[in-house]
Amino acid sequence: MLLLLFQAADQTYGLDASCILEVAPVPELRPAPHAPAYVAGLLNYRGRTIPVIDLTHRIAGHASRPALSTRLLLSRYDSGEERAVLGLIAERAVETATCHESDFDATGIDIPDTPYLGKAAILNGKIVQLVTVGEALGAEARALLSYYAS
Repeated sequence: MLLLLFQAADQTYGLDASCILEVAPVPELRPAPHAPAYVAGLLNYRGRTIPVIDLTHRIAGHASRPALSTRLLLSRYDSGEERAVLGLIAERAVETATCHESDFDATGIDIPDTPYLGKAAILNGKIVQLVTVGEALGAEARALLSYYAS
């Protein structure tokens, strides 16, 4: 499995690169009025309006820093009825790692409000937690995305 690594609160996370369609600099986004703070805005992606979620805000509670290594990740997202495209903003999303799913083990911590704290592996000497888009979003964000998809 190839992981795209990113940082949130100075911790390393990884997304399965097979769900990433494109990695790009963060463009100017249209605000999404009254949306939760982790919704960075809306993006015109090839003639479609798609929501953009700030992973740093979702995980660490503060917006991603504007830096050259902060990237927009266009990701496939299983919205239940269809495969949708979702924008994700992630800090330091400039590195990949190759691993096997069997490299990941449970952390021994089960915190219901933080579903992204799932399995972890030690890759290149650092702990990397595997994040799937659905786990990082949680129920509230998935419901919000259903609203935007309709």
